[in-house]
Formats: sequence, structure tokens, C-alpha cells
Amino acid sequence: MRCNEEHESEQDHAGGQLLVVTRSGSWYHIDLDAMLLKRIPANHDQLFIADTSTPISQPLRRDREWIRIINLGRLALGERLELVLEPLGDPRVVVVTRRLTTEVVSIIAVEPHHEES
Repeated sequence: MRCNEEHESEQDHAGGQLLVVTRSGSWYHIDLDAMLLKRIPANHDQLFIADTSTPISQPLRRDREWIRIINLGRLALGERLELVLEPLGDPRVVVVTRRLTTEVVSIIAVEPHHEES
């Protein structure tokens, strides 16, 4: 896959790394081979949103950190992405963490890159 190549269907996402942008402005760097995800919330201080119905990205646990993906739902433009992640709360009471994004507005294949964390 080339950088900046946009995809719409599930079968295009068999491996590699993707940058997924949602309607709230959050970015999700997804490594399909390692089954990892890093969420970068939108910086609304630097973002002009003319449409007041656009949801505002809220801070979530472990933003900007790699998190293990247990299950990745259907990834398609215009649809919300459901993610089942490793437990992000107290592991004695939390088995998994489920997240549901706002609608996906962009899916871009990116070159593999991991920082040391």
C-alpha cells in the first residue's frame, strides 16, 4: 500500500499500518500486523469547527500510547469503528475495554513506524 492511499472496504485492511481519522478529529494509528493502536485526540484549541454538531474529542485513558487490539470491527468510511482493547482499567475487574469511535472520515495507509515507549 502506498502512503496516502485511501481505502473503503474491509478486505483492503489485511495488514500494514493505517492512519484512521474520525469525525471528532481524533487520529488512530493502527498497526494491523502487531494488532496495536495509538489514539491521538484532536487538539480543539487549534481546530476551528464550524459545524456545532461535530462531536468534540475527549481525552481517554492511555491516549498517545500503544494499546493491544483484541478485536477490530469493520473499518469503513462513514461508519463508526468498534474496538475491543486490552483491559485499560483495574485488571481484577476489567476483562476488556470497548471503544466506539465517531464516524471514520479518512483511512490512509502509512509506512511502518513505532517509537520506543
